[in-house]
Amino acid sequence: MVRSPKAPGGSEFVPELIHNRSGAGSDVLAVDLNKDGAIDIVSSTDRGTFIFWNKPVRNGK
Repeated sequence: MVRSPKAPGGSEFVPELIHNRSGAGSDVLAVDLNKDGAIDIVSSTDRGTFIFWNKPVRNGK
């Protein structure tokens, strides 16, 4: 979500491409796997299982 005074409600959804070859497959999880406060994404497809590690935001940066 991005704040936008022109959008209804003051914010708008802006999609972000994580990986263009993994796909969503049969199962997608959004969970903090390593307990660092950042949500990680796991997807399982016919190409394998993919883990996308997110980085925690520190001090608003």
